[in-house]
Amino acid sequence: MKKVFAISLFILLIVSCKKDPPINPPADPIYPGEIYFTLNDNVTLKQSVNTILGLGIKNYTLEHFYYTQAIPNDSSHYYWGIFKNCTYLTSFDVGSSGFQDFDFQNLSYINFTSWDSLIKKHSLIEMPYGADGYYRDGILSVPVGQEKVWIDKLNSLSIINNARYIYEVSNVP
Repeated sequence: MKKVFAISLFILLIVSCKKDPPINPPADPIYPGEIYFTLNDNVTLKQSVNTILGLGIKNYTLEHFYYTQAIPNDSSHYYWGIFKNCTYLTSFDVGSSGFQDFDFQNLSYINFTSWDSLIKKHSLIEMPYGADGYYRDGILSVPVGQEKVWIDKLNSLSIINNARYIYEVSNVP
């Protein structure tokens, strides 16, 4: 009888220790107060800035904007110097076929006007979509806890392709 009880207890312990994996594992934690979005094709930098500033957002980035103009190789340093002095640009690339991957940080109306004048002065043409296959996109900083409200608001706008949370990626091997 003691053996039957011990075996039963052993089986019960083994069965009770095994946990079924959760049906829906918890999502990775989100970056609080940050929203990622992509823009539809043909949406200009001007439309993007007007929309974001019109929503009252002050802290944001816009990324992957492209401009074209054939430039001689010896002019690339000239343009590099011009763009380097634009404090609202966080990155860019100057190539022989044009200007790639412009990223803007907190572009105000005043800075946008300065940028637009620079573009017109040098006869640059804004490309209607990301030339390397990437969407033009961005990140908005919104009040913590209001992320879902802002995602819904952005997804209702005609210029936005998709807005979503930014998830922290866990370093699980």
